[in-house]
Amino acid sequence: MFKKISYLLIFLFAIGVFLSPATASSDVEWTSSIDSKKLYWGDSVEHKDYTVRAQDFNKDGYVHISIYMDGQLKTEAPLRVGDSIEHGDEIRVYVKEVKTNIDSWSGEMKDPYADVQIFRRGLPELEINIKPDRDTYDPKKASESSITATVVVKNTGNAKAEDVRLALDIDGLELIEGDLDHSFTEILKGKSSDPVTIKMKTPHIWDSQTFNLHARATGFDIKGQTYDKETKKSVTVEKKWDLKVTKLVTGDIYIDEVAHATVMLRNSGLVDINSIEVSDSIHNNFIPEKDVSLNKTLSLKPGESITLFKYSMTPKKPGKYNLPQVKTSFTSPENKKYQVSSDKPEVKVNGPYIILNKEANPSKSLISEEITITLKINNIGNVDASVNVYDHVPENSTLISGDTKFSDVVKKDSSTSFNYRIKMDQAGEMELPPAESSYVDMSGYRSVTESNRPLINIYSEGMPDSAANVQEDANNRNNKESLDQDGTSSSEDEKVQPGFEILISIISLAAIYVMFCKKDGI
Repeated sequence: MFKKISYLLIFLFAIGVFLSPATASSDVEWTSSIDSKKLYWGDSVEHKDYTVRAQDFNKDGYVHISIYMDGQLKTEAPLRVGDSIEHGDEIRVYVKEVKTNIDSWSGEMKDPYADVQIFRRGLPELEINIKPDRDTYDPKKASESSITATVVVKNTGNAKAEDVRLALDIDGLELIEGDLDHSFTEILKGKSSDPVTIKMKTPHIWDSQTFNLHARATGFDIKGQTYDKETKKSVTVEKKWDLKVTKLVTGDIYIDEVAHATVMLRNSGLVDINSIEVSDSIHNNFIPEKDVSLNKTLSLKPGESITLFKYSMTPKKPGKYNLPQVKTSFTSPENKKYQVSSDKPEVKVNGPYIILNKEANPSKSLISEEITITLKINNIGNVDASVNVYDHVPENSTLISGDTKFSDVVKKDSSTSFNYRIKMDQAGEMELPPAESSYVDMSGYRSVTESNRPLINIYSEGMPDSAANVQEDANNRNNKESLDQDGTSSSEDEKVQPGFEILISIISLAAIYVMFCKKDGI
């Protein structure tokens, strides 16, 4: 009798090992992998390296579940609804429903099935967040003299992580507060560690540099398997020196006004800057009012500033001009050369500006031919002007047509022209005298200018071939210009006297008659 009781207890113990309710407590944290799967008689479902099969059913509502791994049977058991079977704390199969579908006529099962849920052992997964109080640090600012970073380890997995260790690497920065190594007994799933805060000194460096804050977290699951995670966060530290070069200039002036320029330097850094070489230059559209030296060498202590150059200059003509940069250079104690330049400030010069151009067409001709003198007046300024132009007929020449004077308003950024014709009375090369112009705008600004001095070559007879070709083209242009201006050609047409052709014919016939008479002896 005792022996039977002993066998019964052993059997019940064995059944207790295989069968457990879904709500039983355990160190294993299960996570659902397949929420629902219907398995008919002989069906199986594969999940990663495991296969779950419904081996058999009986009319009492049991399903025989088998678990295989790599084709080998690992465990099996008859289960009813609410029962589960596990293997190696890695997989659990829970029976949600069993349908035997017993036929009322035959009493046999027809297509029985079990609805099962498959769980896998939950695993921890670590995540690290490094959060500095800013991304960029400027040691020249008192509020950024230190770098503070907070580090948190979070378990984003499905099971707790045990014996978690955190190691920090601050890339050579000087630690002034906190520790670089920390440990946590456990971090539950979905939870985070206590925040770790460290503070480092912002270094003073000559060149901006990026530093990488590294963090590595290591933890273990309930089976002692290791889980690692590494991450980094970059912070940038600006240079410790700062040389500001400023060039200021009067931004808007009139053509007869003066532009004033000022050049200033300031050491806004934390260290002395020695032997700073400074050079400035004058824009080619401006003339300095007096000689000024724009090259200098100096040193500046932290926070020191200086007004280095002040000069005035007058514009040559209207327009918008970007003045040259002020350029500086110096060498650090590490023997590295640095260069800093100012902006290019813009100056707008307002007013009229007349350009007078004189042309002779043709520039090579015979004494008997006419020459057209054209004067083009171009106002390249941004203000209208009343313009008067006076030209002079050269010596040994005769004015044929046109006017040598002009008086009218020339609009801003526009041009006009006039011409006249002359005939030279003497051969040779000649430089024509310049035309003169004076102009005034509505504000009372006045100015004068001269044209260029074109050269002409006059031949008494027989121009060289090259000159003749030029002359022919020039005559064609001259005739066209003449027609454009007054509708008539300026060249004289060749005229033939009436009856001249008949007289030639009679003389020819008489000559032929005399030749025949001599031949016949008459």
